[in-house]
Amino acid sequence: MDENNQEEDVKIVDAVIDDDNNQSKEKLNPWFSMLNKPRETIQQIIDEDPRHQVIAVSALGGLLSGIVNNLAKMNALSVRNLIVLVFVIILSPLFGIIGLYLGGLVYRITGQWLNGKGTPETIRTAVAWGTIPFIWSSILCFITIPLHRLGISFPFFIGQITFAIWGMIVVSKSLAQVQGFKSAWMGFFNAFLGGLLILVPIFVIVIIIALATRPSFH
Repeated sequence: MDENNQEEDVKIVDAVIDDDNNQSKEKLNPWFSMLNKPRETIQQIIDEDPRHQVIAVSALGGLLSGIVNNLAKMNALSVRNLIVLVFVIILSPLFGIIGLYLGGLVYRITGQWLNGKGTPETIRTAVAWGTIPFIWSSILCFITIPLHRLGISFPFFIGQITFAIWGMIVVSKSLAQVQGFKSAWMGFFNAFLGGLLILVPIFVIVIIIALATRPSFH
């Protein structure tokens, strides 16, 4: 009888400890925690649902980037500029989603060169949520566009440069987490090689076209 009571007491104590551990475990909001805790945040998303808002985040990133870039170049409101803006609003989210899958593909290929263990799904998670700094950068740039038009470009460019650097750090850490790399530098090389995998073929094609269309002086 005493042994049964002791077992029940042990179970109660274990249950209390588990509850305390669950309560003490911080629930991260990825829209903010990706800025300062990218590894922990990505792991939380993967543990809960690696597809969580991946498409929505990528579409939003594409949309904000397209709008900000278009408005920054727009000198005045006109029918032509408004039509262009409408097309940007329609197409930019699509480009963001295309970038998600293209990035997921090339980062998986180059990650395997580095013995990465990420799956297509988890790598897309890192690619999508790794754009959070760029999303916040787009929002900041959108706010500073009026200053940019007045010739006060310092806040605009400083914001872009700061978030670009921090965004690269976040992407590197996110890829490192899903690929099983201990060092964020490995995540950076994963992303760097992925960029080369896209840019080098484009560069070669451009060179070939330029040589083929070069006028002959004979």
